[in-house]
Amino acid sequence: MFITEKMRKVNLFFPSEDMTRFWNKLGRFGGLQPGELRRVEKLQSYLSFLDLGELSGKLREISSTLDIDLASPINDTETVPLELLDLKARLDELSPAFADMRGKMRELRENQRNAERALDKLVTYQAHLELLAPLRVDIGALLHLERFSVMAGTLSKEKLDPLNRSLQSIPHALLPYRTERGWVQLLVICLNKDRAKTEKVLESALFQHLDLPEDLHGSPHEALKGMEEQRLELNRQLVEFEHKGQEIEAWKEEKRTELGDFLKINASLLGAREGTGQTHAVSVASGWIPQRQVEELATLVKGESRRGSWKAKRCRIRTTRMNMGSLCRASCEIPRSSVHLRA
Repeated sequence: MFITEKMRKVNLFFPSEDMTRFWNKLGRFGGLQPGELRRVEKLQSYLSFLDLGELSGKLREISSTLDIDLASPINDTETVPLELLDLKARLDELSPAFADMRGKMRELRENQRNAERALDKLVTYQAHLELLAPLRVDIGALLHLERFSVMAGTLSKEKLDPLNRSLQSIPHALLPYRTERGWVQLLVICLNKDRAKTEKVLESALFQHLDLPEDLHGSPHEALKGMEEQRLELNRQLVEFEHKGQEIEAWKEEKRTELGDFLKINASLLGAREGTGQTHAVSVASGWIPQRQVEELATLVKGESRRGSWKAKRCRIRTTRMNMGSLCRASCEIPRSSVHLRA
């Protein structure tokens, strides 16, 4: 559905010392769509613009830490923005605590990932060791012989004889210790110097190596007992990390309640001020307003600034309503005729 509404281009002039209060009033007025004076070349030599990137960056960083959507509505309509120096002081006061919290959050995420990866690998080791359970030998000693290489793995039963023939030129031994559902668990033994050649043949035979820890020792039963203890400890750590995460979320919720409106309204003001030009004494803002709100804006300007004046040009803007009911500007036509008004 298309909606056409008459718009007016408005230029606002007001004392620079009134800027915070003025934009606060305009924000609550809600009808003005701020323009970008920085792109008006004819004004470049007359106006200066504040660089608020550092302040905006600190504010967005704190908002990001708290998962605050700066474009969402404020809850307390009595919240007012701060003057720039006061805002800088407040953000400087908040920043160390938030930097410390971001460090704790990063550390917690990294510890959680490490514990989860270690647990996944441990589960794999346990499954592979269970396949070695029939052996009654020290697995660690067996896998780290001085002259021989021992590889444990699984092979399709029908490939066992072909594998033995493929390895006939390499001194080796195949020691099956378990057969189940067409699969054979076995140990492959060769000289250390022949390991690379043996592994190539095993790869061609689709031999599936058992992934085992380097520090493995004792019988499979003893090793599994030690791994179970490790698994319990990792699960305990993950529960502890979850509790720490809940504490951090509670802290963030408390700070969202305390600072949410403060961050939103000051972010909005900084965005407006970045597009506001100024001389030594006068600030200039530009934007678009629906024609039906012109008189309302004129009353606001007249009441808030003794030296406010504005220009308006009639404009037709075509918008299209999206699925969620939002409006998207598609085109704009500005006639040459204009009206000059003072408030």
